[in-house]
Amino acid sequence: GEGNVVVVQLSAGEDDAEDVALTAADSGGRAGPTDDRTAGEKGSLVVLKELLAERLAIANIGVYTVYSLLVIMNDEVFPLWALSSTSSGGMDLPVSDIGLILTICGVLLTLFQFFLYSPVIKYLGSVRGFRWAALGTVPLYLVLPLIPRMGVSGKPAQWALIVLVAVLARCCNAVCFCSISLLINHSVPVEKRGSLNGLSMTLGSLAKALGPIVGGLLYAWSLSNGIGWPLNYHFVFIVMAVLSGASAFMAYTMVPAEHFLGV
Repeated sequence: GEGNVVVVQLSAGEDDAEDVALTAADSGGRAGPTDDRTAGEKGSLVVLKELLAERLAIANIGVYTVYSLLVIMNDEVFPLWALSSTSSGGMDLPVSDIGLILTICGVLLTLFQFFLYSPVIKYLGSVRGFRWAALGTVPLYLVLPLIPRMGVSGKPAQWALIVLVAVLARCCNAVCFCSISLLINHSVPVEKRGSLNGLSMTLGSLAKALGPIVGGLLYAWSLSNGIGWPLNYHFVFIVMAVLSGASAFMAYTMVPAEHFLGV
């Protein structure tokens, strides 16, 4: 009876040591004492204070929050722009055409995620993948409002150009979201990941809730202010490009790639 209990306790101790080693490996070699108390035993304020002390984790959450706002803004603005008249800088497309374009984009994005995402991340890694993908969306957001002025004639050619730009932007967004989610999970020890994910989802959801409001208001204002470039219909796309560039800059300056080797 008692001997068996001792063996179990020793085994449990070995497992705990292995978990600590794995945690250190997952966290880029971060070593140090760990607190075995659960979040419930510590209290929410104590857990939040501990998370706020994790500078790398907070940096990743900041990047995730900014990018969440950006992506939802794009989802809101794109159909509004496509629906707007050509005199307002839009494409003057009917709702049915916009729905079909978004359907095509969704199919192509799904194919990208199934067949191309893994090779891309395997080659670049999550940190570099996020950086390059966030930078890649900057010219795409700037090019989109220029399409009506490019002199492309014929509906098929216009559609092809719109779908190309929209799909590339969405593929970059998919790389960014998947990458930053991995980085968030690997920026703290295992026992803190649940609380960190809760904090990141909360801030990300708030940003996503603000996205349609910010995007819609900016686009409506840019159409009605009577001011020329860059505060005309280009303005909201410039704001999205700036946010994307800011996300990439944050990833370059605050999220070191060497900390996430193998992620």
